[in-house]
Amino acid sequence: MMAGFASDRNEELHNRYFAVRHGQSESNVQRVIVSDLAIGSQSYGITDLGKEQARKAGETLKTMLSSNSTEAIMISSPFKRANQTAEIIHGVLECAQPLQTEEALNERGFGLHNMKSSLIVQETWKNDALDATSALDGIESVMSVLSRTSRLVKQLESIYTNKDIILVSHGDPLRILLAGFANIEPGRHATIRHFDNAEIRILTDPNYWETDKN
Repeated sequence: MMAGFASDRNEELHNRYFAVRHGQSESNVQRVIVSDLAIGSQSYGITDLGKEQARKAGETLKTMLSSNSTEAIMISSPFKRANQTAEIIHGVLECAQPLQTEEALNERGFGLHNMKSSLIVQETWKNDALDATSALDGIESVMSVLSRTSRLVKQLESIYTNKDIILVSHGDPLRILLAGFANIEPGRHATIRHFDNAEIRILTDPNYWETDKN
């Protein structure tokens, strides 16, 4: 079972988990990889379109949450693009609890490819399918990403009960975590449909485990 979150165990979870990718970012527009926290926490935030996407995500979440939206727990990656997205959603939902940040939700580290063209990402996914433990070129392995994100979920399970918990992060970390929930081999995370900017998925709901057809 992947990280203890295989589909046949989801009913044992105490909370509902919502995954939200950040809104369109300056790095998306420039097609550059920004995976270094020292850079990504200070720059490459979301665009005006990204801000609008975040507002719409907040309104959509209001209709999806099982409880009063003010009671939701929000946790964000400390990267600027994710944190800005989370702040907007947090405001729309009028959450009573302050927004939390967790490095467990950081962007996947891309090693030697940091600040370079994002075209390498497709090749990385192919390599992931061959070896989920690979750290070629200093790229953070799939298993490392799964370990840190699933560890956070386990920590949240020990703290909260019957809460809607919203995790705002990045494409690769969220898809790899979703693979854990869906009991899909972690290295094959790229078979799961890619997260669009500000897209919302319920991690515990099999209806959101759609895989690509091609």
